[in-house]
Amino acid sequence: WVRKPLLERALQHVEAADAAARLGSLRVAGFLGPERALVVTAALTRDSDHGVRVSAFNQAVAAKEAGRPLLRDVLNGQDPVLIAASLDLLGRAGDRPVLNAARRLISHPDEDVRGAAARAIGMVGGPSASVALASRPDDTDAVAAAKSEALDWLFGNSPRPEAAAWWSDEPTPF
Repeated sequence: WVRKPLLERALQHVEAADAAARLGSLRVAGFLGPERALVVTAALTRDSDHGVRVSAFNQAVAAKEAGRPLLRDVLNGQDPVLIAASLDLLGRAGDRPVLNAARRLISHPDEDVRGAAARAIGMVGGPSASVALASRPDDTDAVAAAKSEALDWLFGNSPRPEAAAWWSDEPTPF
């Protein structure tokens, strides 16, 4: 009976001008449980304040399977650190819907995002996805290495790591 008013109050603070109030709404959401309060977390994964975004991202990760859609939404945001982290988590989990976003993000200006996009393509794509991994003049050594590894996975030249969700030590059948 106490959880509903707390959730309503947290939702009111999602729109607050003060980042501390928005962080407070995330703390309340955390108290309620990551899966129960995903609506608060979802509202803040692309917040204007970096600290709020990171806290919301961490709550989405803590929500396990229920947080997957929020991690996919982060891929449409502007924070390269969180985009790269989402690509890595979703790619390692074998999340097929990440493939289209990874193809788009392979040309992102941030090299960590490009590397994570290459790895995600290699983890969930098939040989036809190799077109997205073509080398570009602006590829750094790290991006070129990620693309090379992804191509090896796509064409079976090296074993692709088994998909495993971030909350499990066991491979996840997808």
